[in-house]
Amino acid sequence: MSKPVHVAGIEDGLFEALVDRLVRAGATISNREDAEVVVYLGPGGDGDVVVAPDGATQSDSGLNVVLTDVIIPGWDSGWGNEDFVGLVRPTRLGPSIV
Repeated sequence: MSKPVHVAGIEDGLFEALVDRLVRAGATISNREDAEVVVYLGPGGDGDVVVAPDGATQSDSGLNVVLTDVIIPGWDSGWGNEDFVGLVRPTRLGPSIV
């Protein structure tokens, strides 16, 4: 039987990837009231599991997960290592024409 999970917080590429993976693992994505587990993405959130970027204030959740050096679709600067993004971006976008 699938477990109802609610995912809240910053809706970006990481959010979409997490929801996709949870569904493939057998979870049912639900509203907050019906969820057995609440996962919050981003700093300052509340849930059973809070996933936040490095340097964010820890929450009072049951489990805090800190992510560093993450490159996600959309290039959200809040999650990734900016030095690494700076190296990857030219490859992704191609050479600039000046």
